[in-house]
Amino acid sequence: MCKLKNLVTISVFLAYILLSLHTGFLVDNYELVASTYTRDLNDLKLCLDQKGLSPSVLVPRGGSFKYRLLNIPWQMKPPKTKPLAFLGPQSDTDVVAMVSCCHQIGIHLVIKGGGHSFGKYSYGNSKSVVIDLRALNSITLNTSEGTVTVGAGHLTGPLGWQLWSTGKLLLPMGSCPTVGISGSTLGGGLGSFGGMYGLTMDQVLEMQVVTAPGNIAVANRVENSDLFWALRGAGSNSFGIVTKFIFRAIPAPPAVFQGHLTFGLQQFAEVAAVWQSLIARQTEATTYTAVLATSGETIRWRMADLSANEKHFENLRKLFPPALNVSKATYTFPEFLFHQAKVLCAQIMRDGVKLEKPSDLGNLNRLSAIPMYQERKSFFVQKRVGKKELFLLQKFLQGRALTNVSVWFESFGGTPRKVGINETAFVHRGETLYLAVANYQTEHPNDTANAIARAHIQDFYDLGKTLFNHKETYQNYVEPDLEDYLERYYGGGLPKLVYIKQKYDPGNFFNYPQSIPVKL
Repeated sequence: MCKLKNLVTISVFLAYILLSLHTGFLVDNYELVASTYTRDLNDLKLCLDQKGLSPSVLVPRGGSFKYRLLNIPWQMKPPKTKPLAFLGPQSDTDVVAMVSCCHQIGIHLVIKGGGHSFGKYSYGNSKSVVIDLRALNSITLNTSEGTVTVGAGHLTGPLGWQLWSTGKLLLPMGSCPTVGISGSTLGGGLGSFGGMYGLTMDQVLEMQVVTAPGNIAVANRVENSDLFWALRGAGSNSFGIVTKFIFRAIPAPPAVFQGHLTFGLQQFAEVAAVWQSLIARQTEATTYTAVLATSGETIRWRMADLSANEKHFENLRKLFPPALNVSKATYTFPEFLFHQAKVLCAQIMRDGVKLEKPSDLGNLNRLSAIPMYQERKSFFVQKRVGKKELFLLQKFLQGRALTNVSVWFESFGGTPRKVGINETAFVHRGETLYLAVANYQTEHPNDTANAIARAHIQDFYDLGKTLFNHKETYQNYVEPDLEDYLERYYGGGLPKLVYIKQKYDPGNFFNYPQSIPVKL
């Protein structure tokens, strides 16, 4: 009887393995199917130990509190990913050892900075080991050189506060404080100071990169200049792991002026026509950056001016039709950083997270914000359109006002357009006027609402093709369902990127679903 029971158990086990192999589906009962991965993990532990790393840097998959804490994605969109393990490097040399070991064993390694990938690419899959860079959060000012060296594990909110509090400095970064500096910089980096200082990546002078099979490379305009070119725009998990950035140290202004004009959605075409003309004139560096955003039945034009010039706002205001509401304020620089994080960013902080004054930015972490279900599509606009096209867009927006869905347009006027289209792998320059974005987010998703929002966002994207003939998408707002993503993200720079990939990562060790391929 015991032998018969064992035979049945073995038969069930073999059937389970065959079913898993046939369907490619890995169920939660990892003990039955993960013998290979268990062996890989044991080999990884041994390799790391031989290189002198503490066992605590490896957190294997399982029910431990630490693993569950590390595996809380910002993006709630299913499916839930359960990586094989997390690695927590404490230094650059740890990263070298981890890359070397994973490369030697053949383990798929995924890089996690802030974890804000819309496609959840920083969590890999059930076969992946995630290297979490959060402990690489050093910051060093070099006043004689006018530079600041920043660890790749920083989040933009705490980093912005530290730059101000230690050196009265700024970086042109986004408004949401729990976004990682690494992914944001390597894919572009849009923010309120772009008109004057461009994208975050435009202020990078040098990067330290760990490439396969575990080598440290310095990338700048002289040394490994081709890699430096590629990392600025296409650097997220395609060529190596950036562990340090050297940025220009930009003195922060004492104050920032911000003004808002609110209009009814029925005024969209008229307002957008004025806004387009203003951006088209911004061919040189400008102190102000503007965003046009719709939500529900209203549209808002917002500008932030680093010169704290209220008169500038009033002069621009005269060009617009009468507004339903006007609001304006002048903030000290740290107050503006706080205002961005608290009001302008759509993140919702967890209960108990203190965000009451600028210095609280320094205490935010990857778990401060509530995870959200997110759908987003974007496209770059290179041409001004007439009122006919703007009225068609207005009609679309008026007929599709949905809860939790917003559309906005981010200006590319000023410095972002001054950088040559071939100077970096971020090709959305030259004639680019603005970035159009449709976004849906909710902390309480349901299938019906998700489907309606998805259709609305896709319709906006498709209408945009008709009206604007757009051909480019922002790579930092990754779209997993985008078929021609390589062409839309990287345009004419793609062949050069593939060549550089062949040079620095011919074995395609660093990869994710939308990474740069070794060949086209």
